[in-house]
Amino acid sequence: MELLKDKTLFWEANLDTIDAEKNKQYIIERVFERGTSKNIKELLYFYDINTIKQAIKQARWFDAKTMYFLSVYFDIPLEQMRCYTQRQLSPAPWA
Repeated sequence: MELLKDKTLFWEANLDTIDAEKNKQYIIERVFERGTSKNIKELLYFYDINTIKQAIKQARWFDAKTMYFLSVYFDIPLEQMRCYTQRQLSPAPWA
């Protein structure tokens, strides 16, 4: 997968040791957090839709814009997304 050679996306990881299957949660989260549209297209081509949806549901954190986009794009109710439910349990003190 060409995506795994992108040092700007996986700057803190050893690119030689990232395994596309073992590290799919990490890869999917990182691409949606920091990737380009080209990275996202490659991700959608490489992983099946159910794998991507499951990783989105299990993600611990996405910024609000990404979270709402993924919810709409993949038709995942916010209540099924771990990052949303955790955000609801511990809102920011100034909000």
